[in-house]
Amino acid sequence: MTPDGDDLYSDGRYAISVVWILLLIMGCIAAIIMLRTKRTTFETRLYAVVIIAFDSMFLLTIAIRELHTKTDDCIVHETLFGYSCNFMSAVAVMILSCVQLFSATYPQMYDVKCTGRLVTVATVLTLTAVYIIYWINEISSVLKGSGDHNHNAWDRLKNAMFPKNTIAFGIPLFVSLITRKKTLTIAEIQVEALNSRKGECITGTISHQNQRLIKIAQLLYVTFLTLIIVMFILLNIFVALKYISVQLTLVTLDALLTMDCAVNLLVHVFWYKECQFEAHGLFLPLSKTLRKKHSLMRYEIYEIVCIPIDKIPIPGVV
Repeated sequence: MTPDGDDLYSDGRYAISVVWILLLIMGCIAAIIMLRTKRTTFETRLYAVVIIAFDSMFLLTIAIRELHTKTDDCIVHETLFGYSCNFMSAVAVMILSCVQLFSATYPQMYDVKCTGRLVTVATVLTLTAVYIIYWINEISSVLKGSGDHNHNAWDRLKNAMFPKNTIAFGIPLFVSLITRKKTLTIAEIQVEALNSRKGECITGTISHQNQRLIKIAQLLYVTFLTLIIVMFILLNIFVALKYISVQLTLVTLDALLTMDCAVNLLVHVFWYKECQFEAHGLFLPLSKTLRKKHSLMRYEIYEIVCIPIDKIPIPGVV
């Protein structure tokens, strides 16, 4: 079955477009929050903003595709551009995972060699080269398919996406999965070594933070990335065997990539306590409880010592 461009989501197009727009707004807020942080590293802020930027372009493109565009050819081109933006987001996540693994494995070398300027230049050059190569390959496939008049625009889109582009999507996801698991293993070993050298008063805090890090990272990076890779493999099999329609294929891809955008926001921005602190600060006038929690988080994040007022020494009083 080949869907018309106007019938891809039928009556649910406005509902799903609201989800995309909300994620887009959250992405803009998340970028502002990340840039306002002071305790996160430069690399963390850089890659988080890059990932959010590519995810936002993907969300904006597919929202415009459903709400405004009418012709099939335009929808196909917008879909390819939106998917390319999400692919670049996956590449940025892969680079960030490799940087974190390198910094965890060789911390002294990383601190000496990897300056902010070097990381920025290397990231820009890498992403630009990957994007150019991606589109050279993409344009050649689209032009090759456009010469075949037996296929309509949607069939050309399906042939361009499967299996080549889905395999391309899977490569950065798989590398991110492997490097993340390796980084978590190294972090766990380092924390255990630190706990063995410290007293009991520090051990409990570090163990709690480490357990929370492993739990969240395992759930969101290992399980979720594995799920996406498995879904890409299944989609390729179903498309090759013609068990799935073009419409269902595109809707499934949209759903997977939209979930990936949401997970990126959670992991690369709102996972950090300082980002949570800044996010709470945006909504302080709405809740007294929120203002109290925000005040307590300030002491915890910035390591401010809170002295009870009855314990403050008064000059001349013993």
